[in-house]
Amino acid sequence: MVDFSFMDEASTEEIADKEDLTRAQLALIRDTFTSTDRPPMWLAGGYAEEALLNGQVTSEHGDVDFVAMFTDAKRIKGIYEGMGYQVTETHDPQAPQPYKLLLKKGNLGKVDIGLFYKDKQTGRIYADTGDGKGARYRVYFEPGVLSDEEQKLGDLSVKTMSPQFLMQAREVFWQIGREASPRPRDLTMQEALRTRFFPDDDLKSHKFKPEIVPMG
Repeated sequence: MVDFSFMDEASTEEIADKEDLTRAQLALIRDTFTSTDRPPMWLAGGYAEEALLNGQVTSEHGDVDFVAMFTDAKRIKGIYEGMGYQVTETHDPQAPQPYKLLLKKGNLGKVDIGLFYKDKQTGRIYADTGDGKGARYRVYFEPGVLSDEEQKLGDLSVKTMSPQFLMQAREVFWQIGREASPRPRDLTMQEALRTRFFPDDDLKSHKFKPEIVPMG
């Protein structure tokens, strides 16, 4: 159950808008993980952190993030379009294949499906991203970031990216300059994930630093 007590000072209209957004986001997550013909997908971002740390939604989120493999992108696009979602491919100007799918439906807000690729030689998983200023990067992760374990998010069973990935993903934004500096809430979440899943490791450990390669 979502606790909206943190919005005590908000107007009735603002609270209604946030409640509607959360309901729409949770409807999308339910559609995704109850679909019988869906290829593998994983929650990332704030909702994944909620599932791993709390097992339920405890605050409102501005967006929903998923991860899927690029090889499943066409099938995923068709499934969501069949459920009434508008799906847009986001392309790198220097590459023909999409690196992200964007979903829209009603008041759903921002929804990203990041597309990952698999290096055939090393078996490592990688994704392409940018700093928002034109520079492009390839980020490599270990195969284990695509977790097979199911987590609870309220009454839903979902699959999430691994805790290690969630910590690495934040590091990517800071290292490439997409975010000037860590936000206090991000640091708090980093520490919560470390304490729960990596109590013997320091936040500066190499396991939380993915390999980032600039792309020409």
